[in-house]
Amino acid sequence: TGTLTIPDTVEEIGEGAFSNLSGLKTIIIPSTVKRIAMNAFAYNSTLEQVIMQEREKEDGTIEGVEYIGDYAFQDCSNLKTVQMANSVKEIGSLAFYWCTSLQNINISIGIKEVPDYCFSGCKSLTKIEFSEDFKEDVVIGYSAFLDCINLETVKLSSKVVSIHRNAFSRCAKLKNIEVAKGNKNFKFENGMLLGNEEKEIIILLETAIKNLSLIHISEPTRPLYI
Repeated sequence: TGTLTIPDTVEEIGEGAFSNLSGLKTIIIPSTVKRIAMNAFAYNSTLEQVIMQEREKEDGTIEGVEYIGDYAFQDCSNLKTVQMANSVKEIGSLAFYWCTSLQNINISIGIKEVPDYCFSGCKSLTKIEFSEDFKEDVVIGYSAFLDCINLETVKLSSKVVSIHRNAFSRCAKLKNIEVAKGNKNFKFENGMLLGNEEKEIIILLETAIKNLSLIHISEPTRPLYI
């Protein structure tokens, strides 16, 4: 059937364990697995769905995958859906790089950072949401969503405190950035995401550029990424 359920005796999926396979379509990862190592599923051309199971313990904490390594799902070209466990605390760089069919993914409320190039090239993503349920403040890194060419909406909760100015570069269809009222770090107006403290332009949407008749940049200035 193309479905594989990892046994609940497994605690780690090792480096490159399922990379470059064909025929695997769905992977079910039980809450006993704590780590998904580097390149674990990279270049898997038939993988379509990843389900990371989680279990709430008696003390209220969530048990499940805690770490997703660098390049873990890189170039899984048919991957459409990822159900990420909210136990995940750390995601490696380029973990979902160039997953061009990825349409649905929830970002774990346990993370502190969306690292460099994490979702770069995910051309089928149309919406990304950072909820108020995040346990810690969240940073969005360099080129984290670079070349997500069909991304239209980004929702930023009050937990998002820092966004690299290149995080959403070349997202040509991005037209709406919703900033929660409780977020004191950013505001969105006139097609621009602005940093509240220094009033710097973090994101300048292409739709806003088309409506510009004149732009004046004073000196000195920082690099502007579009």
